[in-house]
Amino acid sequence: MDKVELVARETMRSLKAYLRAQFMIMGVVFLLYSIGLFIIGMKLPVLKALGIAIVDVVPILGSGIVMIPWAIYYLVIGQKSIAMSLGILFVIIAVLRMIIEPLITGKQIGLHPLIAIAATFIGSLFLGPVGVILGPIIAVSLTTILRVQSMQTVQSNERVERKKKRQMKREE
Repeated sequence: MDKVELVARETMRSLKAYLRAQFMIMGVVFLLYSIGLFIIGMKLPVLKALGIAIVDVVPILGSGIVMIPWAIYYLVIGQKSIAMSLGILFVIIAVLRMIIEPLITGKQIGLHPLIAIAATFIGSLFLGPVGVILGPIIAVSLTTILRVQSMQTVQSNERVERKKKRQMKREE
């Protein structure tokens, strides 16, 4: 198998793993919002949490596109405690998501968590919301290329060593 084919295969594997990681994160967000909305006393907390978790997949906007207007609505109609509770729930889950996303994504796609965090940050810095997705994928591709190159160097060195040993045996 040549280098390009191996890198392409590993990159596709990483893409599948990235999607699996996003579904895992969606599940965690769903669970946390379900619990939080239940505690706040919202009607149909599980259904609402499902909708928020689906929207949360959208990079940068995420659950804030639902939670912030929802909290503002409750503030405008005079239900400050619910507005405050929704705002606090949003902030807590947003912070938790920022912590778990690189960890889960990195583990699933085979990147060290610090590399996953750096790749996500650098990707978003240069490419915006798309970079949140492309940053880790580019990092995986680069690490795959380095890993393939390293494996081929080791295999080449092993062949050279075997060849030297055979030559030494012949000379004896």
